[in-house]
Amino acid sequence: MFTYDEGTLEDLNDLEVLKSKLHSRLDPYIRVPVQKRGVTVIQNAYTGFDTEYELLDHKKNLNKLLSVQIATQTRTLIKVPLYNTYDVSYVHPLSSEITTFYKPKKVNWGDPHCDNSGEKKLNELELLNESIKNSILRLRTQFMTHDLINSELISILKGVEGLNYFEDHRRDQIVFSYPLSNLSSEIVFPQTGYSLKKVVELSNS
Repeated sequence: MFTYDEGTLEDLNDLEVLKSKLHSRLDPYIRVPVQKRGVTVIQNAYTGFDTEYELLDHKKNLNKLLSVQIATQTRTLIKVPLYNTYDVSYVHPLSSEITTFYKPKKVNWGDPHCDNSGEKKLNELELLNESIKNSILRLRTQFMTHDLINSELISILKGVEGLNYFEDHRRDQIVFSYPLSNLSSEIVFPQTGYSLKKVVELSNS
């Protein structure tokens, strides 16, 4: 059994604060792959409603509510995080061409008389790129069980018939989409009016 004095606890708290600050300042290129992200389940509800009225007094703009019709469908989405490692890249601001590594400025790549400073910088970037990727992979070993569970879940969901999926590379996740549920509809004939709150309650039910 370990015991901590007040000084040790203060040091641990300081380290936790420092860890949070460092993590918040990391570039997303590094921060996202080293996070322990969980599975997200979302259910979207699509609701449409209409009303029918009978004119009672056109001078007073007075109507009588006859019926409220409502129809709903739902779709369930499951988002499972991926942990891909990416290369440092450069997107040209005009042509949108993507190069594998960032090319240093003011280097004439097509000039045979140009010195090798650009090549040297590119080699340094390649070394930095591989170092970052290796560091990320080593950090993820502490989440090995977590990653294995996510991998098994992805494998199982891909085998479910009728389940569509796509990889969202921007957020580094795979999104599974269940088919729309059967259309559920109902008509209500209120006697004393019908508020929007009641429409929402009916939709949720």
